[in-house]
Amino acid sequence: VLKADDPELAGGVLRVEKKHSLTIKQVTFGMGVGDISAEYLGSLGLYGERFLLRVGGEEVTCTIPQLGVHNVSNAAAAAACAKAMFPDLKVSAIAEALASARSAPMRLETSTIGRLTVVNDCYNANPVSMAAAIEVAEKLAAGHKFVLALGDMRELGEQSEYFHRELGKKAAASGASQIVVFGEFSEAMLEGAVCAGHKRVFRANSMEEVAQFVLDDRDTDLVLFKASRGVQLEKAIQI
Repeated sequence: VLKADDPELAGGVLRVEKKHSLTIKQVTFGMGVGDISAEYLGSLGLYGERFLLRVGGEEVTCTIPQLGVHNVSNAAAAAACAKAMFPDLKVSAIAEALASARSAPMRLETSTIGRLTVVNDCYNANPVSMAAAIEVAEKLAAGHKFVLALGDMRELGEQSEYFHRELGKKAAASGASQIVVFGEFSEAMLEGAVCAGHKRVFRANSMEEVAQFVLDDRDTDLVLFKASRGVQLEKAIQI
């Protein structure tokens, strides 16, 4: 089961086929492409996403409780796996299962604390998932003020400084009213955000400071907490 619009994956399959003299049966998925394709229809706010799922000649409108367009792509991947294993499975049954699918804890998990909508995405982080989570926060805020509380992305090797500076730039471009950074690479995140022109970037030295900086932005409606698992940034939510 392969992402249809990923040339690196397609090239990898060709190399494996050639090396082992194989013909690999493939089921592909993607946004608007592939054997199983998804067409994004819009956000349901805090309640998830809505999209059209197409499988062969069939199509059905689906909803998922997970947030973000990237999770629509994940839903298409799940549908492709289901069809690969159970070819006779009806699209309506897939849609019904997707609508009730549960997320792992701390994956764009939302809650309300006082006046704030809190988005806890502290399960893990990498450059792609950071970008997706920031996009979700911006969309959920819908023009209202929001804060980004961001911690380290772990295990990026020699390019860690570069990726964290780029994260700072992306955070600055999001429209967040305030950015709070924490962790070993917080200085790189701060540099990236400041260089991109953001005026309200704060480097926290403890979980208590993360929480305090978030609460100091009194008019904020929403805050996103996101970092790699080892940072345990969710502790700032519990303070």
